[in-house]
Amino acid sequence: MSTDNRNQEPAFPSPNVRQRPPIDIPAALPVVDEAIPGVNQAMVKAPGLQVSINSDSIKPGDNVLVYIDERLVLVLPVKEDYAGAPIIQYIPAKLIPEGEISVTYRVNIEWSVPLKVLVKTRLPGGIDPDPDAPGHQLLAAPELSSTLLSGLEDVPVTIAPYENMCRGDVVTLVCGVFATTHNVKADEVGKALTLILPKDTLAENGAGDGVLYYRIVDAVGNSATDHSLGRSITIQGEANESAPPSVAGVDEQDTLYLSQLGSQGLDISLDTQDFAPGDTLTLFWLGLDRTGVSHVLTETQTLKTPSALVFKIANADVQVLAGGSARLSFTRTDSNGDTHSLPSREILIVGNTRRIREAQPQPEADTFASALSAPENGVLRIDVPIVQGSTEPVVGAHCGVSIRIYDDRDPNGALVIIDPLVDGAELDVIDLILNGSICDTLIVGTGQENARHLMKIPNHLLNPQAVNFLVAMVSRVSGNPARSDPPLSILYNEIRPGNKDLDTEPGHSELQLKLPQDIIDNGLDAARAVQDVEVSFCYPYCRAHDDIELLMGTSTLHFKVLPSEAREFGVSAPICIKRLLTAQDFKNAGDSPDFLLQYTVHDQITNGPDPTDPYSAHIVIDVDIAGARRPAPVFFDNLDDMDYTLIDLESMAGKNLIMLIRAAAPQFAIGDKIEAAYSSPPDRDYTFSETVRGQLGTPSPLILEVPNHLVISGRRVTGRYVQSRNGAHVADSKIANARVIGVGIPDLPPPVVIVAPGGVLEPKDNPQGSRGRVVVPGFRPGDEVQLIVRGAPGAGSPTFAPVELDDNGLADFPLDTAFIRANRGRVVIVSYLFIRGTRQLPSRELTLTVNDANETPEITSVTAGDAVVADRATTYYRALSISGTADAGSEVEVMDNNISLGRFRVNDSGVWTITERTFSVATHNLIARTTDGSDLVSGTRAFTVQEGLVLDITNFYHPNYNYWQKGPAVGPNDLSFFVHKPVSQYVLFNNTNTHTSKGVVLYKDYDNLTPGKTYTFTVNVARYPELYTVPVLKWNTDERATANLTINHAEMRHYTLDFIPRTPNDRLCISNELATGTGNDYIIAWIQILRMN
Repeated sequence: MSTDNRNQEPAFPSPNVRQRPPIDIPAALPVVDEAIPGVNQAMVKAPGLQVSINSDSIKPGDNVLVYIDERLVLVLPVKEDYAGAPIIQYIPAKLIPEGEISVTYRVNIEWSVPLKVLVKTRLPGGIDPDPDAPGHQLLAAPELSSTLLSGLEDVPVTIAPYENMCRGDVVTLVCGVFATTHNVKADEVGKALTLILPKDTLAENGAGDGVLYYRIVDAVGNSATDHSLGRSITIQGEANESAPPSVAGVDEQDTLYLSQLGSQGLDISLDTQDFAPGDTLTLFWLGLDRTGVSHVLTETQTLKTPSALVFKIANADVQVLAGGSARLSFTRTDSNGDTHSLPSREILIVGNTRRIREAQPQPEADTFASALSAPENGVLRIDVPIVQGSTEPVVGAHCGVSIRIYDDRDPNGALVIIDPLVDGAELDVIDLILNGSICDTLIVGTGQENARHLMKIPNHLLNPQAVNFLVAMVSRVSGNPARSDPPLSILYNEIRPGNKDLDTEPGHSELQLKLPQDIIDNGLDAARAVQDVEVSFCYPYCRAHDDIELLMGTSTLHFKVLPSEAREFGVSAPICIKRLLTAQDFKNAGDSPDFLLQYTVHDQITNGPDPTDPYSAHIVIDVDIAGARRPAPVFFDNLDDMDYTLIDLESMAGKNLIMLIRAAAPQFAIGDKIEAAYSSPPDRDYTFSETVRGQLGTPSPLILEVPNHLVISGRRVTGRYVQSRNGAHVADSKIANARVIGVGIPDLPPPVVIVAPGGVLEPKDNPQGSRGRVVVPGFRPGDEVQLIVRGAPGAGSPTFAPVELDDNGLADFPLDTAFIRANRGRVVIVSYLFIRGTRQLPSRELTLTVNDANETPEITSVTAGDAVVADRATTYYRALSISGTADAGSEVEVMDNNISLGRFRVNDSGVWTITERTFSVATHNLIARTTDGSDLVSGTRAFTVQEGLVLDITNFYHPNYNYWQKGPAVGPNDLSFFVHKPVSQYVLFNNTNTHTSKGVVLYKDYDNLTPGKTYTFTVNVARYPELYTVPVLKWNTDERATANLTINHAEMRHYTLDFIPRTPNDRLCISNELATGTGNDYIIAWIQILRMN
């Protein structure tokens, strides 16, 4: 078999539908101008990049697999219940490529939404070759036309292109108190950048010496290991200005080495010989550490004698600026109180900044050894999978999967065996890929490296309209996946040959067996057999290569369906397969007056028909190839009858039917016993037992009479007999066939009433009224019937005009609800008049009993959630359920303010129910009434739906709490009110004073929420004052809570919790997550509860 022309699976079984939420990278940073998170070098160091996976619906025994760009990087067999907590894992740094990547995961075969991530581990400027020197040696100093600046004009500054320059880099140019940033654009990469020093900024810096340098941070937070080399500049001042301050230990490049400073403080000298005693000198120290954070100090001294003043900066205040810079400026206040700015000085500070000397590979932690596959040592290979119990061979594929091994094993489906892997290892991942999509996943366990593995094709995945392809793939973290080859091609038929048996009659309703009518009517003798007999097997979902098994007499024949006769994949329309049965076939099967034929069929996968009845209905014919049968009896409807195949009731004129046995010598003898049967299905056979008589030794024909009432128009009848002599069987007859036509004395069965089983009409079963139905067998076109009803006077005895019977001999007459109401508890006589031309004949009568129902419906309960809403009560619930009682099996209609809510059936326990539905804000008056015409109405059940809370705003001003209560975490002196100037309003101040501050601070109980609606719980909060411990807060309801909220901001910000109350009652709380009273302080401006829909 060749499958070269079949469709093959794609290179990687990427799913078409991803359902799980994306993976989360907790430390990832937002990338400027990008809608994706970013990962920097620090995030991928040991133990690797931390990822978080939503554990919802993940249970022990599941397999979690993480991929980067469709490459497997993490394998996690789930061994514990995470109970909703996220699954935290680490992807080793060596498996994370540089650039934009796509991170996905799957739980078994359910995939997540992909997460796009930008990974950058190369630092701006590259690796500093001499980290002990001041500034990054690969980041050139800023260039400008002159280092002597007048401060009277803007100064352009050029920054040379640098290693690993990328779009999104932020370059910060620092000059004294001035810093300006520039975002590198895509078209600037690899080119020099030009930034501007504004003249106003130079003026603000004041006259003196300074250092111009820049820092670089890329789009994902990677910083250059140091600032750039510095460029010394001088800002000119007035000609007679004093000299800038001098700093001990600073070299000609304005650089201070902390290694030389040691543990000593830093001396700063100022030449004061031109100043007067009593002048006040103030040092302003502005330090910028390597991250750009400022550190400000001031020191003031009064000049006693004109000489030099020395200011000292503590060693700790200098050490914190390692890798940064400091600007020193002075002011002089003279005896008149006038303040003068003196020339400034700027220095670079070099120390231990823990900068990278070279790119060293980071050791990886052993924390996820249980989640990683073993390294690839050999050639990993996997063999073609084996479907257990599959059918081989089949035409068009390698094998077939039957309903028995697939559908009947729901929900597990077909079992698949994977032979031991070649060079397999623990934690290898085996995927079963059906038609390009993963259908099952298995992780190789400890000790299972050389074992066979059992997997499955779940139900409802095999395609019955195409060849399916199954591939096994093995993957491991450290290598490329291996696939089985060639793909295993599979045939699967979802629907059995013949589909389902649709009735309870003997034989499969959809397996039709057809023979020529002359064979059915007259049987088969030798003369007819030599002409061959065409047989047709007609059934839906007939397919090429089906095997038809025909049971005929004592023989069994098999026929194959050819590809030219039926498609490979079946269709619902029946297809007839015709074959010829030869005289020899019948000889082999043996003669019999009850020669039986029936068949069954199996597709090439071995699926048979509906197992409840796998064979067709049988056909019985008379087969007499040997010619041993006696002549068939002859039917006569009158003495002049010449057509023995028709029996005309008109010709019989009310007389009996004659069935003539042609008993003639030499086959018959006087005294032979004749056992005859007249068959008129579905009635029982009418039998005769007679003896052959005659004269002078010659037997005479035997005349048998069939009673007239057994000859029914429209039926097909047969006659046959058995001859015996002296108690021994002699021969069987051939079978006579005839059709009864015409109307003699019509068979007029009583009418039927729908729905009234057994002649009993239940009003509850006929809420729309009923119908009287007349069916006349043996009718003729143009025949009419007229229904006659004898019940209660008036509406209980409706009259009808004659109606012509339809093509099926049927006529319906409406019996409306007024007829049912009038006759409740009465007996009604129903018949009809049969009309043919001028003849009118009455039918047999139907005695109809109309039952009386007397239970008035009631509304017994209105419920909201788990609570009952009392009659005339009010509720905030919108979704309510209603139930009540009425006659079992009847139907009620429920009205709300005279508007129908629908009709509802009453169960066998006499209870009806309206499942939960939404009601408007209003007063609702409910009644239930019967629909069977009895017009019984329940009492009114009323309730009012109230409008729930829409908006509740609390603005704190003394002493208003708007019913918010103090919680157990509030000390007696913690809460107070004051006007917060930045927002110009009162705020509630929580000044924690104890170390028992953890817990509920404020709470408010609500009893008027609208269940099922979404609310937002919003609090406007800020840290105040910004001292010591940073407060961590949380908002929560009875069922929901925010994550911990770190309030580390002085400006007012609001945080929101969305919640959906299940009842009108809920407690809303503001909680403190820290117990300390040192710091941990904050203010609340307002609280808002808002209904969103």
